[in-house]
Order: sequence, then structure tokens, then C-alpha cells
Amino acid sequence: MKRNNDFKSNIEGKKREGKRLNWWWVYMVILVLFLLPPITGVYSPEKITWQRFEKDMISRKAVEKLTVINNENVEVYIKKEFARDKLFKNAFKPPFGSGLNNGPHYTFIIGSVDSFERKLDEAEKSFSVNEKIPVAYVKETNWFGNILSWLLPFIIISGLVIFLMRRFGDTTGSAGGSAARAALIPAIQTRSAASISLSTTPASNSR
Repeated sequence: MKRNNDFKSNIEGKKREGKRLNWWWVYMVILVLFLLPPITGVYSPEKITWQRFEKDMISRKAVEKLTVINNENVEVYIKKEFARDKLFKNAFKPPFGSGLNNGPHYTFIIGSVDSFERKLDEAEKSFSVNEKIPVAYVKETNWFGNILSWLLPFIIISGLVIFLMRRFGDTTGSAGGSAARAALIPAIQTRSAASISLSTTPASNSR
């Protein structure tokens, strides 16, 4: 009897471990979705203000080019001859390995394109035509953010549904098991009584 109880407890323990393992998979998927950009080596340039951009970069004519993303963010590329400069040497360090980071090295937010262009023209007022910073305007779509915005709620809802279904299954299973055991005990007692009576009958006849 003790061996049967130990065997049942081992099976139930393995089932519980399997359920916990399934939940760990759900947690791991969510964690990977959040950590995917750093894992894949997506580089995030340093965020700066317009004041620093104008003071440390435009005034020194250190900017190679600018890229305006979705009329909101400006990516700054520094000239390679400034790679050893103490102000920019950290920006030229690559995320992995050796060599130089090709950029963008910095980024800042603009209120509007018109305001940005006016400020840039004012800062470059003393520049010659060849010294003016080239500016490109680009439209980009954050595919990862868009996919994550609908995939993450789906994973959370699916995990919640699975959790509730398992809890409901455990509750009904334990209730059914208790009822089965309750019905089985009288049957076992009846069989035991019958076997005892049969074993004692020949002894009384022999006397």
C-alpha cells in the first residue's frame, strides 16, 4: 500500500513539474520578445539636446550628415576624423568587437521640421556652401514594435486561458477522484468481509 502511495505521489509530482515547465516556456517567450533588440545587436545612439548638438558639434564642424526620421527624430553622424576626439570617442565604440561605429552616433527630438530647419540655418550662417550639413528625410516603420503590440496581449490572454482551464481541470479532477475513492472504499470493505467469511467457513465445518 505504501508503495502505491509513493508511486502515485511521484506521478502527481511529475505532472506538477510538467505544468510548471509549460509556464516557464510562456515566461521565456515574453522575456525573449522584450530582449530581442539587445540580443540582435540593435544599436541605440546617445540622446542629446539641440543645445549640445549646436555647441559641441555644429560649432566644431564635426557633423558629417543628419537624417530626420518620420519628422520627429534626428540622427547625427560624426565625421570619422573626430573618432579619437575625447568628446566623441565613446560614440565611435562599436556595440561588439573592434573597429569604428559607423553611426548614427547621436539622436535628438525635434518639435517640427520648420523649427529644426530654421535653427539649423541660423547655426550654419557662417558656413560656406560646401560646409553645410547634408540633411535627409526618411520614413520608417517600427515592425518589431507593431508586431509586439498585438502579439504580447495575445500571449498574455492565451496564458491566462490555459491557466484557468488547468485550474478548473485540477478542481474537477480532484473532486471526481474523491468521489471515486469514496465509492470504492465500501466495495473494498464488502470484498474483504466476503473473503474473510469464506476463509473461516471450512474451519468451522472441519470441527
